This record gives sequence, structure tokens and C-alpha cells, in this order.
Amino acid sequence: MSKSTDTATDTATDTAQDIKAAAHKLAEAIANTAAYKEFEQANEAMEKDPEAKDLLSQFEVAQQMAQMSASWGGDSQNEQNLAALQDKIARHATLTRFFKAQENLVSSLKELDEYMTKGLGFDFAEMTKPAGGCC
Repeated sequence: MSKSTDTATDTATDTAQDIKAAAHKLAEAIANTAAYKEFEQANEAMEKDPEAKDLLSQFEVAQQMAQMSASWGGDSQNEQNLAALQDKIARHATLTRFFKAQENLVSSLKELDEYMTKGLGFDFAEMTKPAGGCC
């Protein structure tokens, strides 16, 4: 390997390490925000609340049933059951806190994405999604 190739490889390695270090600092900064801390606390509270977990589980099943039912022409009973569960979830303090904290964190991360997008000149978050396409 030539000296110029070694220097280019070293520079690329240093740059990659710098980016990783900056990403680590960014992750730490995000973890220290009020939005992230509240989300973590709300998530922990939800994980410790069996009623909250049960409501979410029931909701997922009811949602799947309503979707299957809709593909067969619909069933008002499935829709009513889904609506009743949505109402219970909306009135459940632990779940309300969790969804609000989640909404606040996502909003903060979207703002960060906008900043990154402006700095890079392309949609940062969009580039991190898996490539779509056929097959």
C-alpha cells in the first residue's frame, strides 16, 4: 500500500470515528432532555401497570378484528368494541401520560431531524429508513 493510500485510509477512519463520537454525544444529549426523561418514566410506569398493558393488548386484538371485519364488509360490533377500548385508553391516566410523553419526544426528534436536514441538504430521517422497492 502506498503512503497516500495509508493516509486516505487513516483519514477516513478518523472521520468515521469522529462521526461515531458525535453521534454518541448526540444520543447522550437527547437522553438528557426533559422530553426523553419523561418518556422513559412514562414508559416504565406503563410497563409496571398490568391494566394498561392489558388495555393495549385488547386494543390491538380489537383493531385487528375490525380491520379483518372491514375487509369482509364491516361489523358494527367490532367497531363499537374498538371505540369503547379507545375511550378506556383515553381515560387511563398511565396510558394518557405515556402517549403524551411519546408525542412530545417525537416532536422534539422531528425538530432535530429538521435541523439535521438543513445542515446536510437532504432529509436525514428519510435516509435512515430501509430501502423500499420490489421483491
